[in-house]
Amino acid sequence: MSAVPAGLATDKQPPMTVPLRYFLVGFAFLLAGGGVGLAGAFDVAPGFARLAHVHLLLAGWVCLTIMGAMTQFVPVWSNTALHSRRLANAALALVAVGVGGLAAAFLATSIHWIHGFGGVLVAGIWVFAYNLARTLATLDRLDATEAHFAFALACFAVLAALGFILAFDLSTPILPFGGISRPEVVGAHATLAVFGAIIGTVFGALYQLATMFTQTEIHGRERHLVHVEYGYPVGVVALATGRLLGAATLATAGGLLIGRRARVRRP
Repeated sequence: MSAVPAGLATDKQPPMTVPLRYFLVGFAFLLAGGGVGLAGAFDVAPGFARLAHVHLLLAGWVCLTIMGAMTQFVPVWSNTALHSRRLANAALALVAVGVGGLAAAFLATSIHWIHGFGGVLVAGIWVFAYNLARTLATLDRLDATEAHFAFALACFAVLAALGFILAFDLSTPILPFGGISRPEVVGAHATLAVFGAIIGTVFGALYQLATMFTQTEIHGRERHLVHVEYGYPVGVVALATGRLLGAATLATAGGLLIGRRARVRRP
């Protein structure tokens, strides 16, 4: 029996030029990140080359690719129109300028421009998150895929704010604050980026795409759906919070919960 969902609203999708722009800009950042990484391997890259390399690949290539895919996939899967195509294009422009400028500022060790372009990047991510959040808000209820996407959007918004704090701290030291040090903010920022925004989106998409491509059904879907929907996000939040507050027990519990809930098990 076919597991391909019926009634996907392809008429709801934005023009293909919208996600394609995201993918092309993301690919350009992949090439740039590869170049910076190669220069770093030969020890000829200037400034904060490692930070430039990481942000070009993660914020530039990976996140822009995910943002483009979500902009296309959410309206189709959820059978609803994208809230605003203008905001989708504005988000791309802001993120592209923010990532490119941030990487250049890292390489030039231009401290003030780091948080300047960091602010542009944050604005772009927040515009993207707002646009898709408004799109999902039109639904009566969220299924497993949409719930994962909503969680990923929340992670995008929070990690962007933490990133700006880190950028601002370079020019105007504000950390440690309230017992929270810079390494702890970095840990929470990275956790939300990798486990929340990136893997959270992948899990949501796989919930549908895996069955579509393999023409099968998820084993034990009814019994384990709660594990996937709630266990993983709770684990990510616990891990990020534990790392932010330096609470090793909470972080460990979150890590264990992520590992346990992320497993695909047969009944």
